[in-house]
Amino acid sequence: MASGPHRHSVTVQGKVYTTGPTQGIHDHLELEEDPRIAALEARVAALETPVPPPDPTPAPPPSVGTFGPAFEADSWDNRPVGRAENAALALRFRPSKPVTTTAVKLVERYGSGYSAGTGGRFRLSFQRENYAGVPDGMRIAETTVTPHGSTGFYTYSFTASLPADRVFLVIENVDANPSANYVSFNQVCIHEVHGAPRQPSGDELAVFAKTNSIPWQEYDGLTFHAGDGVIVVNGVCVDAPPPGVAYKDSPVFVIESTEIIGQGYGNPIVDTAGNYATRITGAASVRQSFVPTADRTITSAAFRVKRLSGTGGLVLTLTDASGLVLAADSISAANWPTSPAPGPGTTTSWAEPGQAGGRWGRMNFLSIPLRAGQTYYLEASAPTGTVYMAIPLLVAFPQATFGQGQAEKSSGTSWSTLGQPTDWQCYVA
Repeated sequence: MASGPHRHSVTVQGKVYTTGPTQGIHDHLELEEDPRIAALEARVAALETPVPPPDPTPAPPPSVGTFGPAFEADSWDNRPVGRAENAALALRFRPSKPVTTTAVKLVERYGSGYSAGTGGRFRLSFQRENYAGVPDGMRIAETTVTPHGSTGFYTYSFTASLPADRVFLVIENVDANPSANYVSFNQVCIHEVHGAPRQPSGDELAVFAKTNSIPWQEYDGLTFHAGDGVIVVNGVCVDAPPPGVAYKDSPVFVIESTEIIGQGYGNPIVDTAGNYATRITGAASVRQSFVPTADRTITSAAFRVKRLSGTGGLVLTLTDASGLVLAADSISAANWPTSPAPGPGTTTSWAEPGQAGGRWGRMNFLSIPLRAGQTYYLEASAPTGTVYMAIPLLVAFPQATFGQGQAEKSSGTSWSTLGQPTDWQCYVA
């Protein structure tokens, strides 16, 4: 019997393939690929592809808030609690997170006009903000304290659980005779009206007051001390602010807690007499050092100064410890009114024109990373013929306002400190 057409068979990779009757094994052979071979080839190719090394110093995440002695002040403002009007104070702040306090620190001020009798007795309480933006009268916690009898920065034990919201530290004189027994608590005053928040961190920090006849409202020099104080209006220092214009106070206190609740609750003494105030002109310049304890990214820097004369801009320069310039800019002199300097070595009061005129000069730049433990400098300089003046925040008692840097000055040859722990009014953010 005749056999059928001749066929060829072949085994490849464990599978049998058969050709047609007119095809040779070399003429036509369609092979089915084994998926295991393709997977192996992909793995080999991946091993041969170079993998870039990881970035050894990745940029830190964007930072929130200011870093530095970010506090604005022109003078002391000694606010009595008690007297005939039975005045009370409320210091507003906002914890950055829920926190348990352990103590508060306040500056007691004694002397003629500031205190009388025994000094009184005081109720400290924490209160929330009500719908009208003032203390709601519902005390979260309270304690009664006796003043110390001499001017100083004192600690009062005070345990309370505070929310991450606007809170007031309320100070009331509960003495049986507050008109005869009272003391003052130091705050700071800003002799400037320019529409910006009173502090770089915003308007969270504020001082409120009330008396027997005036309900709670934010403290200003019109309502509680009409005609007192000096401010700048339209570039002119004035002794009597026009209607509706007033200077503002900012609180001076420290909230101690088991956790950090935010920067900026320091205790500055403003150099109102100008003993450490420094002129900025030509080769004479000032700078603030910064040593961050954690990596952060910044996009701006600011310095608060007065302009005494001239029309040249204020030059801000940010450098690292080696002198490498990270950012620089010139801020127009039009940003500042001209104002007189405080008198060095004099017993100036807080209502003198030399304490007005300070404003912030700010420069913006692209993102710059700051590394933990590294030193950076923010310098303020000006061309010859133009004179600015920087007013420092002195360290009050043992409590520093910043602690991660210090104020320095130069006449053009070398840098030096101001002779005691100080900070310039400046920050990066």
